[in-house]
Amino acid sequence: MTVYDSEIRHRLAPRRAGGKAVVRAVLDVEPSAVDSDHDLAFRRGRRVKRALVMVWTDLVDEAAARSLLDAVPVLAAARSRDRAVRAPT
Repeated sequence: MTVYDSEIRHRLAPRRAGGKAVVRAVLDVEPSAVDSDHDLAFRRGRRVKRALVMVWTDLVDEAAARSLLDAVPVLAAARSRDRAVRAPT
């Protein structure tokens, strides 16, 4: 799990039976009045073998939504590259 705004605030590595750690991490999250750097967070997520991506946000204007949508291809590129590497020859 990665918690971020303009920088990475918290990173929780995957683990078995990690539900309590996730709940504690989520309860510690506080809103901030800065623009989120989705590109930074999504690039960090590319380093893991598997990922479930969930973005919790309050997009109140088009500019905020645009930065999120512009960062989505970073995730798609990582998945396409992985499939290409594993494809049979």
